[in-house]
Amino acid sequence: MKFVALTILAVLAIGTTAFVVPEKPHPFVAKVGHGAFCRPCEDIIKGGEEVGDVDLDHWLDVNFTIVCDSVLLIIHHECEEELKKVKKQLKKDIEDGVPPKKACKDLDFC
Repeated sequence: MKFVALTILAVLAIGTTAFVVPEKPHPFVAKVGHGAFCRPCEDIIKGGEEVGDVDLDHWLDVNFTIVCDSVLLIIHHECEEELKKVKKQLKKDIEDGVPPKKACKDLDFC
């Protein structure tokens, strides 16, 4: 009798795990750098809008390092690399006057 009861419990335990609904992932998990690069991205857009008529390409290259100083040292380099990957789009968004929050959200930084 104990064997039958234990077998039924084991089957129920295994069967019910198949029906567990997975937890919805946190919104930042789907973001580049898990959202850690949102602020640097916004800072780049804001700064780029303020500099006016300068060589924007050069300004972006110099300032990627500066804005990424705000993130943890161990991911500082990754921050720079991720911003460099989307440099063309960042430049276009700055020139088109796209708000920083929207631009960075569209790039999956925020």
